[in-house]
Amino acid sequence: MGTRVKLTNILVTGSSGFVGRHLVKKLSEIGVSFNSLDRARFLATHEIPTEKCEIVIHLAGRAHVLREKSADPYKEFYTANCKFAIDVAKAASTKGLKRFVYVSSIGVFGKSCSINALTEASGVEPKEHYSTSKLEAEGELTLLSRELGFELVIVRPALVYGYDSPGNINRLLALVEKLPVIPIAEKTNKRALVYVENLVDFLLLTTNHPRAAGKAFNIADDSISTHEILSGFAKGMKKKPILFAGPRIIWKLIFFLTGKTKMYEQLFESLVIDMSYAQKELGWQPKFETGIALENTGQMFIKGKYS
Repeated sequence: MGTRVKLTNILVTGSSGFVGRHLVKKLSEIGVSFNSLDRARFLATHEIPTEKCEIVIHLAGRAHVLREKSADPYKEFYTANCKFAIDVAKAASTKGLKRFVYVSSIGVFGKSCSINALTEASGVEPKEHYSTSKLEAEGELTLLSRELGFELVIVRPALVYGYDSPGNINRLLALVEKLPVIPIAEKTNKRALVYVENLVDFLLLTTNHPRAAGKAFNIADDSISTHEILSGFAKGMKKKPILFAGPRIIWKLIFFLTGKTKMYEQLFESLVIDMSYAQKELGWQPKFETGIALENTGQMFIKGKYS
């Protein structure tokens, strides 16, 4: 079971971002009326640019920053990821808000690697400013939803990927395209990812599914090895690089010395997410099977660069 949007008057924040672009494209394709929130204009007026606003899908926020320049990084994250969400919810509640879908992060659990599958009942313990601000927003929105009487849905996606992904996924795609030999293709780990089109499909489902109200959901596709990820990208690009994994101890030292320990964990360690709760409560299944999604990503990455 997938997309089941019936209501109109949807407001999307963060529509110019990676996930946001895919979301508004899908809304346009299925003929659903929506408005995008201009962040600068909202910050100046604190007004929603529509007479009625029944649903908000909140994607806007401050993501991980590679080279932090702020004197107070947490304040920047809190303002962008928590306070902004609260302000939007308050403004939307004056325009008939029925449901607020908040896109949080699997990072609220504080795990960058874990053999045991994370569930919605796992203890939250964020370790970074980004995920801490996301968890703060979850808590404050929960209180606000009770005070103002709107329904809240929290979505905690795994690392999101697609052909136009930013960050480390983009770097992996570039490696597959350019290198004949890739020595980081670990076979024994399991990493949870979610294809951007699957995430969009789930977000649309949560806009009016009656059993989604008041709940938080972990969202991911199948957990697969780094080798499988790279193989899928390569297949989509019609390339056949030599894939293997060099000694972990050497790679761990290299990534540590270059200040990229988290990247090492993403490539070599495991992070498994149990998504059975979303399947049980909402009857949701990923629209795209993982292998197909990886191939699509590789294919569209090449097409986007050379078309």
